[in-house]
Amino acid sequence: SKRLSRIKYTVSPDIIEFENEIDSTFEFSMNEHKTKNANKIKSCIYCSTTLIKEEDTKKIQICPNCGEEILYCEICKDLIQKGDNIVQSKICKHIFHKEHILEWIHMKNKCPICKESLNEEMLEIYTPQKKE
Repeated sequence: SKRLSRIKYTVSPDIIEFENEIDSTFEFSMNEHKTKNANKIKSCIYCSTTLIKEEDTKKIQICPNCGEEILYCEICKDLIQKGDNIVQSKICKHIFHKEHILEWIHMKNKCPICKESLNEEMLEIYTPQKKE
């Protein structure tokens, strides 16, 4: 008869604590970003139409003026607007505020959405273009 063997391993509490610290630090950074941008006027990146209140922009998928898709940072979930420093993964094509994805990959080295391996060289500047 075959004998099953078990592999025993232990996870150091220090590792778990370190992971929790990283997550807490990142969460604090995102909350700080949201607080800083809470009163910023939200507008379409393509036509600059004002998109009223913060809570309204969370629901808007298409600009009511130009019909283009409203873009959001996949990390902070905030609206992407003209003047924002935006990058896109060359691999999975997810879009982020540059400062947020750089902070993220410094800690995790993978896309926060699809978990593809990701580093700074795999990012490119994203320039939104209207679909014709």
